[in-house]
Amino acid sequence: MDQVPGRRHEDTKPTQPHRLLSLPRRSPDLNPLDYTVWAQINRRMRKQESTWAASKNENRAQRLHRLCRTAMNLSSGFIDKALGNLQHRCKKVVEAHGGQFPEDGSQA
Repeated sequence: MDQVPGRRHEDTKPTQPHRLLSLPRRSPDLNPLDYTVWAQINRRMRKQESTWAASKNENRAQRLHRLCRTAMNLSSGFIDKALGNLQHRCKKVVEAHGGQFPEDGSQA
């Protein structure tokens, strides 16, 4: 035991009221993997495929290996930027009152 007295729920209530937003479960707007990382991996893989001969096929193991290699080649700067964009996206969701918002900044 650490000898620290327990806290009751009433002791931890914030002094300012909080606004709750109703967000969809697993919202892609707030998941950097969905809106940035997987999109970039997909673009890179499609670009690789565009240079292949029409007769080229890859099996599941080869595709998985290429997927992993493509993901591992994303720069740490790219990942940092994707995560940094999360704060901006949270602000946009709040401005949209929990709803969807346009990617290009135009009005929905």
